[in-house]
Amino acid sequence: LLNVEVAMGKRLNDEVTVLQSDFQSFGPSIPHSTIVAVLKFFGVSKHWTDFFRRVLAVPIIFKEDGPHAEVRVRQRGTQMSSPLADVCSELMLFGMDFAVWQRTSGLRLYRLHDDFWLWGSEDACVRGWSTTADFAKVMGLDFNAEKSGSIRVSRTITRPLAASLPKGDVRWGFLKLTSTGYFTLDHALVDKHITALIGQLASCKSLFAWIKLWNTYGVKFFTSMLGGERPANCFGAQHITLMQRCFARVHEKVFEDDTTLANKVRKEIKRRFPSFIADVLDSFVFLPTAVGGLGVLNPFITLTQLEGRMISNSEVIMDTLHQAETTSYHTARSLYEQRQTPGLQQHKYQPSRSGFFPFSEYVRAREQLSHELLKAYKSLLHRPKPSEVHVSAEVASVLGGPQGLKGPYKIWLLDLYKDELVQNFGGLNIVEMKLLPMGMVKMARKERIKWNV
Repeated sequence: LLNVEVAMGKRLNDEVTVLQSDFQSFGPSIPHSTIVAVLKFFGVSKHWTDFFRRVLAVPIIFKEDGPHAEVRVRQRGTQMSSPLADVCSELMLFGMDFAVWQRTSGLRLYRLHDDFWLWGSEDACVRGWSTTADFAKVMGLDFNAEKSGSIRVSRTITRPLAASLPKGDVRWGFLKLTSTGYFTLDHALVDKHITALIGQLASCKSLFAWIKLWNTYGVKFFTSMLGGERPANCFGAQHITLMQRCFARVHEKVFEDDTTLANKVRKEIKRRFPSFIADVLDSFVFLPTAVGGLGVLNPFITLTQLEGRMISNSEVIMDTLHQAETTSYHTARSLYEQRQTPGLQQHKYQPSRSGFFPFSEYVRAREQLSHELLKAYKSLLHRPKPSEVHVSAEVASVLGGPQGLKGPYKIWLLDLYKDELVQNFGGLNIVEMKLLPMGMVKMARKERIKWNV
């Protein structure tokens, strides 16, 4: 959504300012007096505010202080991930949302809990940031400087941003927004997580734990931090290349001499099961457990399926929008000058001698009235589907079987390794399905990851 708004703001208004921030230790730092005041403001009765006050004021003792430490009554913070915490925090932050909307004449504050983003004209963002600062002061909160930042995206304007706006980068996961309107990779942050991934993988006690950690941290987490498994058109085709380069760096650092993910899994199997002498096939490594494989995820397959499915960049859609608006304007102007505008004769309206109004006035209310803008907006938000694989009848029979193999990723895998499977196993199943200990496998996969802190 941010990327779409930036692409449109840069093209239609020549500039868009973006700011980002969140509150330092928001949950644990909320003063109980603030919570009670907010509850009273929204009409909660004294009976219930007294009850909430008692629930929040928990007597606590810290283990690190020893067995004879003094018992203290908590004056700040709420219990994490509890309904009471959600109600109290959202009531407070709603006040900030509404205040920003009021003082910026309708600018919307986008929030994920206490992380928030604001974009629009520079003046509106300055007023919005000032409003959030006033809110923080009244509520007894502080901003997280490490997660605060602002930037101007523009094709022509180069002057510095207002000094009052927060200093720092605007980020989403591993991505940093640039003044061009596109995201770039934060290599330092990626390397930090690669180092953490290497340490966590080394501490795994079992092969199933290793695979689950790789799938969860090495693939799913990294993918989400890069914008998701299926990026929208607004990122442009270059974003797929960015993701591929990031995962190539992960493989290079994590697997080193093993060169590939499959080789690394083979090495792990040999290390944990020295008596295992059979060759470990790639198909066994990557195919899902439903057909007897280990289910190791390969991020490059999904990215390969998205190649050629996305537009080159957002400017393509914006060029189409501009052409559609220009054509519509000239058509309306021609009809007006020829006195063929629908409804003109019925109202006996005489065309103005000053001529048809200019293009800038014609598109002034495009955000409220333009169907072309809506179409462009939806096109930028569109998330292309991975390319389909045309499978053989043999593969199709397995896909429709009890294994429940669905989705482009699994279909691609099965089609990729079908020849290897037939050659080594005589069919598309690695083992007889009835002999698979699926209960044990499911139990192992459901086991929570034990992080090495």
